[in-house]
Amino acid sequence: MKNSAKKSSSVKKVLKKIKPYSFYLILALVSAIISVSLTLYIPVLTGNAIDNIIDKGNVDFASVIRILVYIGVGIGGVALFQWIMTYFTNIVSYRTVRDLRREVFEKFNTVPLSYIDTTPHGDLISRVINDVDAVGDGLTQMFLQLFSGIVTIVGTLVFMLTMCGSYDSMNMIVPSFTLIRKTKSRHKMNEANRTLSSTSMASSANGIPIALIQS
Repeated sequence: MKNSAKKSSSVKKVLKKIKPYSFYLILALVSAIISVSLTLYIPVLTGNAIDNIIDKGNVDFASVIRILVYIGVGIGGVALFQWIMTYFTNIVSYRTVRDLRREVFEKFNTVPLSYIDTTPHGDLISRVINDVDAVGDGLTQMFLQLFSGIVTIVGTLVFMLTMCGSYDSMNMIVPSFTLIRKTKSRHKMNEANRTLSSTSMASSANGIPIALIQS
């Protein structure tokens, strides 16, 4: 129970640090939606191109070429918006890391000298560099995987409902969607919690903990 409470507290404190950069997270989410939508639409275009190839000597080359151009634009759009999503996510994680380090340095200027003298300097440096870097890496992975995973599931659901009959689609989607949602959400959140909580507990054992910044 205590470990669980520590994990929850650490995650909440880190998420509070992210709050000033919510705008960038929204832009990353929009980019993820566009990227996944294009990814899901490319197979539809491929199917349309195949439909225009009826038989030998009976091919609508004009339509096929036009669709191939659309596919090329779609692939370029996927790459572009994936890059944009990664860019904005990195802004959030890097600026959060910057803020954490600034607060740690400010805390160093207020802690008693006895703390500095009795704590190995290597441990203090490790807390500022390694642990804060681990927080940043955890945030980047969490947001990239979370946004892509959720948008992919929802987008696939929408495309299946649009392309197929609603009754048949629901019979296929509901069981698999429930299983995938629970599995992926639990895995991603557990991974993020382990990264953030392990950093916090290591800091508490060897140096300045993240919670110390708040005091």
